Amino acid sequence: MSFFQSEFERVAGELQTLHGEYRRIARQLEAHVEEAPYPHVADRLRKIVDQEEQNARRIADRLVGLGRHLRDEDAGPIRGGHNAWERLVVTLEDYRGLLRRLSGLWTRWDDEHPEDAALVHELRDSAVAHREEIVDLMARSDPHAEN
Repeated sequence: MSFFQSEFERVAGELQTLHGEYRRIARQLEAHVEEAPYPHVADRLRKIVDQEEQNARRIADRLVGLGRHLRDEDAGPIRGGHNAWERLVVTLEDYRGLLRRLSGLWTRWDDEHPEDAALVHELRDSAVAHREEIVDLMARSDPHAEN
């Protein structure tokens, strides 16, 4: 990021990074769906994937509105684990980091960029619900299971 970027460019850059993170989380959860130990776990994870893909589209729409082109290379590598519990743990860690980032952006943008702050606030509410769903799935998982 250049030191001489305008505030507009910084907001668009932050949204671009968020878009990549949402795409990465959706891909990661989709991989976890494929390895889910039970169909009901896969169904719950698939619902989160669908919602995260919708969130990524919302960010993409805002980026297009800001005149940015979407880049495919922004989505980082997915994380996994040896069993369902470990995969849920890394996903929970990702949601914790995402929530910190969303909270920080919401606070920073609340006055100067109300439209973007509202989007980030809605994304944060969605991430809180998804984090709680992951915690519930973790509580029902066996950390010692082999798969």
